[in-house]
Amino acid sequence: MRPKTPAKYRLCKDAYVVPVIGETALQDLTPVRLNLLYGHLLKQGRVRRRAKQAPGLSPATVATVHRVLRQALGDAVRWGYLPRNVAEEAQPPSVGRRAATVCTPEQLRAFVAHIRGDGSTRSTCSR
Repeated sequence: MRPKTPAKYRLCKDAYVVPVIGETALQDLTPVRLNLLYGHLLKQGRVRRRAKQAPGLSPATVATVHRVLRQALGDAVRWGYLPRNVAEEAQPPSVGRRAATVCTPEQLRAFVAHIRGDGSTRSTCSR
């Protein structure tokens, strides 16, 4: 686990989960309730908005919230507090993949020349 991961998970819990479903008993959580949470976060879940920023969270952030809940509820199942992990049946938003970075032949030649010390050209690949 990276050093900042626990802080990120704590933020997810404190800023996004507890304010919306924090009063809900573990036994009352359902996949539908979690799906409603995810929809709320996507539409209006942002806690601190900057100028011109949408009120909703990104699908990647909501997917992180889902991972935190899935792990926490999995622990609750292992410890005997819940009979099943309802997060396993919830549907978090899908997160698209980033486009691959592709270099042109000229950029590759400039890069190879640069690392060989034959030139001082900086290489930047386009997306």
